[in-house]
Amino acid sequence: MKISIEDAVHMIVNDHFDRRDISIDMDLIDDVGADSLDSVQVIMDVEEELDVIIPDEDVEKLRTIGDIIFYVKNAKWVLELPIRL
Repeated sequence: MKISIEDAVHMIVNDHFDRRDISIDMDLIDDVGADSLDSVQVIMDVEEELDVIIPDEDVEKLRTIGDIIFYVKNAKWVLELPIRL
């Protein structure tokens, strides 16, 4: 069974911060209590789990759980395109 992007991001954040009250409008730093290193680790875990690449210049723009979900949903197609050499 394939897990949804929303569920995967929620699981990563829940596991990383040991919280079960995560919602999409929560800010990683202000609401969840992450520092910049925690935020980077969450993004790295999302990249690994969902097989996406989030460029460094975009990472700082991803403040909320919803931001991460929206970004991955809208960027995922790029990695699914066949590579032509």
